Amino acid sequence: VSTQSTGDERELTVYRAITSIIMQVINNQTLAQEITTEYIKKICGLFLAVLSEEQKSSPTIETLIKGVNALVIRLLTNCSTGRAISALVEHMDSLLNETGRSRSPKELEILLKCLWKLMSRLEKDFDLTAAERNEILVLLAKFLRRLPSTVWKDGHDNDKPYRTVKTLVHKFCKGLELKVLEDLECLSMEDVNILRPLVDSFLTALGYDLTNLITAGTKPPTGEKKQALDEMFESLKDKDQVKSTLLQLHTFILENPSLDVTPHLSELSDVKRRLVEKILIDLRKSHSRARCHRTKLAISNEREKMKCNLNLSDKKLTDLKNRSLTNVLKDTRNTLSKHKDSFPNDSREIDNLINKIPK
Repeated sequence: VSTQSTGDERELTVYRAITSIIMQVINNQTLAQEITTEYIKKICGLFLAVLSEEQKSSPTIETLIKGVNALVIRLLTNCSTGRAISALVEHMDSLLNETGRSRSPKELEILLKCLWKLMSRLEKDFDLTAAERNEILVLLAKFLRRLPSTVWKDGHDNDKPYRTVKTLVHKFCKGLELKVLEDLECLSMEDVNILRPLVDSFLTALGYDLTNLITAGTKPPTGEKKQALDEMFESLKDKDQVKSTLLQLHTFILENPSLDVTPHLSELSDVKRRLVEKILIDLRKSHSRARCHRTKLAISNEREKMKCNLNLSDKKLTDLKNRSLTNVLKDTRNTLSKHKDSFPNDSREIDNLINKIPK
């Protein structure tokens, strides 16, 4: 259905059949959630290009374009949000040259609308897996390394791709808070150097003091939180309870990253305060290393699972075969049978194909 297409009815018939089969798959949320980043990128790249082309004025083609539009929307609605964001960020990068200009402005415009729609979901529920977060952060670093702020400040009016990437980094900071720093530790040093200044500026704007090695929070504790802190610091005065209390305090700081415990620390004697600060910093470093190791392991396991066909239980696989996959095969068989006469030169090959499709 490109500008070079003759609009031949046979071409349109095949196109309708293909889009119908893809829609059958992505209509099923269980199947759609299994689509990998690479295939989301391929499907979106193909259909976004179609949507951005100048089409011939024809009722048939207009209907097909509406179908493609619905297919893209349904794909992005039902597939994994994290993988879809990765796919669109990577495709956006491929559309831009070294000066930030797009080889297809219309396609870039449609892509950015899709990407902002996906990003709005993160505002409501930042529910990305470790592997999805890692993949997105790597792609953002790659984008900013190739197209840094200097590219967009050099008289370039349309800086929306750059602003989109910065907004996505901000959503990571807002959704993960200080945990985003632990995600950065799973990246290469080259990627960290690209992203860390942005992340630090956003976290500071969100009210965190990153110069404080113990707690970056700046909000004074109130109510039950203040009472809990008062009790813990009172327990620190008893040398027999110091070890257990420090572990409780460390856990409290991790669970309440926005709270500032510095005023409580200042009430201790200088010797005890330095000792408590040193132990809390060591505990924080140890926790950070352990979490980074667990995150890397989770990323590795998730990517290993993605190499499998469908990582579902036998019962779920059976349900899918009985419902979705059978329906797809049935529709394929019916479509081929219905339009077989449109391809008289290939009728024998089509018959063979129909017979190969399991009933």
